[in-house]
Amino acid sequence: MDDKTLKALLLETLQEHHESVIDAHAAHHEWIQERIEAEKARKEMMSKVADAAIQWSVVGLLGGAWYWIQSHIK
Repeated sequence: MDDKTLKALLLETLQEHHESVIDAHAAHHEWIQERIEAEKARKEMMSKVADAAIQWSVVGLLGGAWYWIQSHIK
């Protein structure tokens, strides 16, 4: 095997390795971006759930207070 063939083979091998590393790195970036978006969506959902729970708690407390007042004022 002469020097040119060896250099060409080595260059081809390094380029293939470099491309696979770049592909893996890009896949990691995509996964991280998906996790960021999923976490943001989860936080928004939990905020909405907390808001709804607070709203219904206030409605329940006011209803309970109204019922207690109605039953004890007669």
